[in-house]
Amino acid sequence: MVCTLGHKPMLKTQLSVARDLWATGLAADVLYDTTQTLEEIQDYCKHTGIQHIVILKDTDDKVKVSTYEKDRFTEKKIEREELVEYVQQKLVSSKTNVKSDSGTNVQSSTSMKSTSNQQSQEVHHRNTSDNKHQSNSAELTITFLNDQTKLASSAKRKIESQIKSKISQVLLSKANVDVLAVDLNVSVLKTIAAHIELGDEKSFNSSIGPIIQQHSKHRQYLTRIFDKVHGIKFEKERTSSLIMLYGLKDDNYRLLL
Repeated sequence: MVCTLGHKPMLKTQLSVARDLWATGLAADVLYDTTQTLEEIQDYCKHTGIQHIVILKDTDDKVKVSTYEKDRFTEKKIEREELVEYVQQKLVSSKTNVKSDSGTNVQSSTSMKSTSNQQSQEVHHRNTSDNKHQSNSAELTITFLNDQTKLASSAKRKIESQIKSKISQVLLSKANVDVLAVDLNVSVLKTIAAHIELGDEKSFNSSIGPIIQQHSKHRQYLTRIFDKVHGIKFEKERTSSLIMLYGLKDDNYRLLL
């Protein structure tokens, strides 16, 4: 989990840190709600099985990693350039410790995300006992851009429910989010998230070419997706603060920035 503490929004830095983790195969979510205290964030991560929290502060160039192990959180401040290696070492160490402890029933954690089972339990927990997070949940607009000509209404509602359940655990802030449900696997989503530029229209147009070239077999489909992103971001089809791609093939998602 990548989060910020302080009064200054650091969304771009958060996404940059997340991209560094994604690039090495590490799963990482981004917490966009800057109103949460560290205790609230730690409590959320403890219940969802997220072992590591990367904490950014607008007053500090270094990052702090809060790790949950042996029933408590410990913190270490490191240079941002050391983050990926540090997290990888902690994960290897955690896995080794679990294997060596044959007398206890401890589940090995190989990523920064909880299993889908833990996520389902947390959804139930939040719905019944965490009204604060529920009241600040993100507003999602889901658009299907799948290759299938038509999706049955019942199947569509089921997928929408799955998307909302999964994403609502990460987007705790009350933001307007456009979610584009697409028939792409996580490797293509990672490429798009890592290289697309949404700062201005010129940068956007320049960034999508190399993405299409890298995944040329999806050329027509990617063009369709980028046309939709362009409409939301630059043609103001809707007032959206965030755009997210959700891969229907493997239930993965990436935020575009």
